[in-house]
Amino acid sequence: MYNNFVEEAVRMYRELPYENNELYKRYRLKFDLPEIDNSRSYTENVGRWSNIAESVSKDIRIRFDAVIYNGRYLHTSDSTKTSISAIKTSDMPREMMEQKLFHSSDDKFAAYTHAYSKLSIEITGEGDAAANILFITDSESESLPIQLQIKGRTGSKILINEFYVSSGNNQTVCGAMHEIIAHNGSHVELTMLHIEGGNVNAFSLVKGEAHGSGIIKTNLISAGGRMFRHRNDLVAKGKGSTLETNDTIIGFGSQSIDVGTNTRNAERATNSNSTIRAIVLDRSSAFIKGFAKIEKGCSGSVSRINEHGLIGDKDAFLYLIPDMSIDESDVIATHSSASAPIDAEKVFYMQSRGIMDSTAQFLIMNGLISETISKITDNEMRMVSYSVAADRVKSRSPGASEAHNISELWLHK
Repeated sequence: MYNNFVEEAVRMYRELPYENNELYKRYRLKFDLPEIDNSRSYTENVGRWSNIAESVSKDIRIRFDAVIYNGRYLHTSDSTKTSISAIKTSDMPREMMEQKLFHSSDDKFAAYTHAYSKLSIEITGEGDAAANILFITDSESESLPIQLQIKGRTGSKILINEFYVSSGNNQTVCGAMHEIIAHNGSHVELTMLHIEGGNVNAFSLVKGEAHGSGIIKTNLISAGGRMFRHRNDLVAKGKGSTLETNDTIIGFGSQSIDVGTNTRNAERATNSNSTIRAIVLDRSSAFIKGFAKIEKGCSGSVSRINEHGLIGDKDAFLYLIPDMSIDESDVIATHSSASAPIDAEKVFYMQSRGIMDSTAQFLIMNGLISETISKITDNEMRMVSYSVAADRVKSRSPGASEAHNISELWLHK
């Protein structure tokens, strides 16, 4: 069955367009995904991944509970309270394949992940659990996409913080596909911080189901890489369930970014809220697409999309494209978007108070993106994300930051 599964995934990857949604087909990012020899075996370079992990941990002052190297090897710490285990995709049992949330026909990048990933990581937790996971993309050897399954058991609260970094001088692709199930009363929060170097094309996929009064919350900080594509596809399936996405986008240099979020209220009295804050600088471009649907019969539901962005330089481009489909009258549904250059009057006012022009612009930009970063629950992750945001807006260069510093930031309480 697995061989048939892979053959179908390869076929779908070759046939599917980069964007399935007709509304957004004009606004999408295309980059090459290299086909991989599935019969190839790999040898682990223990010293190299260990040195990279130690260096990143020292720079950003984070202890990692697990390290995933080039999508091929998982290394876990004995200290983590969260269960993190791996299974070879070739050994995936039939029932696991049949229960997958992502199908190869859903998305070109999902098909690519199914076709070429070697590991499927399962993350579960009892009670309150948390884990920091480091994803290393080393362009000195071939990088493979990775599959992750996150399961929130009844009444549990799981916080997963993911850090994506890269090493090496060659161009490469890194990708991760997440499948999240939040059972009755559980709370799953996933935070993804992308700080890859300028030679990496990265993609990220998240698909989730919130059952009962379950909560799924995702936080994205895109602050690295050469090209970056992200998709959220979340559904509130149980009465009282909640979906929340908070995306922070920082584009600089010649980066291209494509972020899309699709939320669906599929039961009565459910809630979904999508917030995006974006800054584009230099010659960067970003497509920000938010779509929300409230199905027929889902009375008492709430759905919101809020997209705001700043265009820092005349050669940068930002496209904000919110949309909704509402099939029920007894609901609250709102969407909004706004993008503009940095307000000259605000800069002038701050200059009149003795603040330099460059500092005034810096504070305005960081004030915008701190609206989404402030919603990260984990304090340590929130501080690192603030620090990375400040570094990117100032340095306009990719790669991992040194020790975090938030002394110059406006923080939202």
